Amino acid sequence: MGWMIVAAAVVVAVLAANARVVYADREISWELEAQQAKWKSELRNTEPSSCPPGDDDCEGPEGSVKFLVDASGELKIEYEFETETGVLETETQIRFRPQELIEFVDTDGNGKLSSGEWRYNTTLKDDGWRDLMCVAPAVGATIKKYTCDAVHTTLDLTFRFTLTNVPIALNITGTTPVNPAVMKVDMLLHNFPYRVSGPSRLALVTRATAKTTQEPRDDDSGSGTEEEVVAFGKVGVFAWVKKASNGNASVPIFSSPVVLKDNVGDEGEYDITFSFGADKPSHLVWDPQLGASSNPMAGITTSAAGTSVPTTSVAAAVAVAAVVALCMATLA
Repeated sequence: MGWMIVAAAVVVAVLAANARVVYADREISWELEAQQAKWKSELRNTEPSSCPPGDDDCEGPEGSVKFLVDASGELKIEYEFETETGVLETETQIRFRPQELIEFVDTDGNGKLSSGEWRYNTTLKDDGWRDLMCVAPAVGATIKKYTCDAVHTTLDLTFRFTLTNVPIALNITGTTPVNPAVMKVDMLLHNFPYRVSGPSRLALVTRATAKTTQEPRDDDSGSGTEEEVVAFGKVGVFAWVKKASNGNASVPIFSSPVVLKDNVGDEGEYDITFSFGADKPSHLVWDPQLGASSNPMAGITTSAAGTSVPTTSVAAAVAVAAVVALCMATLA
């Protein structure tokens, strides 16, 4: 089935691994431990168009995109972007945490979790997560794909994290490819133990922590009608497709407004709730994204000439395969 974890996945028990690849002007490295994976993607452009011809002392933009997946206790996905051009420095940090699944009864008929509709909640951090299962890119491959799965210890729930050095195209009309500065996060839930005897639905509550100079904002510019985006600062985003899948059926996603919960120093903590618009789905596959709002540096490549771009497909149909885009994107 499309939602199942690839059988060839390598279980990382206590694995320490390092891999470095260079694709055009982009270099990716990663480090793995039992319950933690780190990626660093650096981009250098030593001859930018802004430099006068022949000026060897002129340095171009230097960008660093970092991702961290930590499954020790509470599942966290972190995104950090840094760039420096002359004296100008930009930094964006986002941390995304899936908090709990809420079973609710849609009494007002609006499709999403509303006041008074909560029935039961399942906290994701109490029972914890198994050691990460990661797959390294094939040796010598032009297209590099890094994948790690975080599997819950009691629920049949997996979050799959994918990072590539070329854009990943989604088989969903109205969506844009996931660029190399964004981590794709697939949420795969199977046979949730519902407790309400009658019709009920599920909502995922997420917490995002962001360190930027701007408040988060809705930003659908440049995205298709099937996507929604929350922007953090100038380059950070948590984005998601408005549909999940339940087998061969599409399930609409209803998101709550971004709610500020707390200020911790120079960071803001925000809640976003995602309601799945179907009664007691047996399977849910959904893919938020977390990372940069667009190629943050001019040199980030698309695909190599003559090279096909990988396509992701899930559950044999229209539905989604997962800012974020960081937190966000929990990311997403």
